[in-house]
Amino acid sequence: MEKAFFNRFEKQWISYCKLLPSSLTKKAGDFEKYLCDVYGISNQDLPYLFCGFNEDTIPSAISCTLPPESFSSTDNKNEELTQTEIDSLRQLFSPLLNPEKIVELNLHEHFNDNNPIKPTFLAFV
Repeated sequence: MEKAFFNRFEKQWISYCKLLPSSLTKKAGDFEKYLCDVYGISNQDLPYLFCGFNEDTIPSAISCTLPPESFSSTDNKNEELTQTEIDSLRQLFSPLLNPEKIVELNLHEHFNDNNPIKPTFLAFV
């Protein structure tokens, strides 16, 4: 067998971050900031808060939840996240919450009364 065929698939890597149009990339960054603000954590802590979180999680979620028309739109008006989009993304992310991290955040009082957005934890009774 020729050496040229060894490892040919290992060099290919497709990222959702690079495939999204710039308007949707901005939405991904805005949603990441939104999650950090809501839960009172830094973006480095997001992998601990959501099971399986990595750099492609939010762009992948955006590509699944937003309508296909938003991918072909070059309109700069649609760069901001709407409340409907935020709600659908939060609904998609809520089953991924790590219960151990949520308890830790509650113990350290990351959720103060000044935060206008109170996170809900549907997994806890």
